Amino acid sequence: MASDSKRQRMSNETPDDDSSDEEGEKETIFRPTNFTIEIDGQQIHLNKEWLFEHSPVFKRMYEAEFQEKNMATITLEGKNWESFEQFIRAMCLPTCVCLITEDTVLNILPLAEEYQVQDVKDRCEAFIAKSLKMAKKKNMDIDTFVEYAKFAEMFNLKTVLPLVPKQGAMYDLKSLEDADTERELSQEIRMEILKERCKTLEPFLESFANKKFLLQYLETLSNWPSSFKHTEDLLVNTCNQINFIKSDAELAVRLIVVAEKHNLKRLLSSALMLISKWTKGELLRINSFWEISQGTRNKYCK
Repeated sequence: MASDSKRQRMSNETPDDDSSDEEGEKETIFRPTNFTIEIDGQQIHLNKEWLFEHSPVFKRMYEAEFQEKNMATITLEGKNWESFEQFIRAMCLPTCVCLITEDTVLNILPLAEEYQVQDVKDRCEAFIAKSLKMAKKKNMDIDTFVEYAKFAEMFNLKTVLPLVPKQGAMYDLKSLEDADTERELSQEIRMEILKERCKTLEPFLESFANKKFLLQYLETLSNWPSSFKHTEDLLVNTCNQINFIKSDAELAVRLIVVAEKHNLKRLLSSALMLISKWTKGELLRINSFWEISQGTRNKYCK
């Protein structure tokens, strides 16, 4: 492979004779180039046979559209020159020479998928998997994580998908919401992240939680309505095990409101047991008490 800007540097030093011109092939450090891909007026010169060996898509394109016309140049519309050059270099050059990096992986992977270049796709997948395994919140920003997770789903990266929930759990729900995960990621992967996050929160709640934290947690979850079903176990355990909740009528009422709103029957049962210790007069002084359904107020708050 050689782009126009690099052909002089990459070409062998051969005599400029007539026979070379007649053949129309330019010797490179790889194979004789006899085929050109053009994007936005810029060209990459390749060996046609080598290209077709590595990409069945290019071979089909050529056989379907260009072979009968005996064309030596394919013009690709709608492609980014820089990304495509990175992709071709990843195809042509040894791994030790052309590394997949954070700056190139998201450019190369979609092209490797589109043109069915499996070895390049595998290298991109390996890079993302390694990045997630090594990542900690302090050195992988959430936008990068979301992009990796989105591409893992989009291109079915089987070694990456199992790593996404654990890494995603390192970010708080507000950060995940701000990163537009509801649009970028499937509901399935978001729920897996939430489940993993609940695992990390449970010991924290048992040991260090306070009223302010729990109220903020409930407020944050309200922005992900579907998440409550997956956090119900955690909230039920919170009701049953954390002492400060058992003595706080406002929190008990708030949990009832949440349980009714999101149809969390087990949480509702646990929270109703909590409020039985307070009189209706005490509960009436809590503003959120009036958010409880009338039927529940009449039945349980006497």
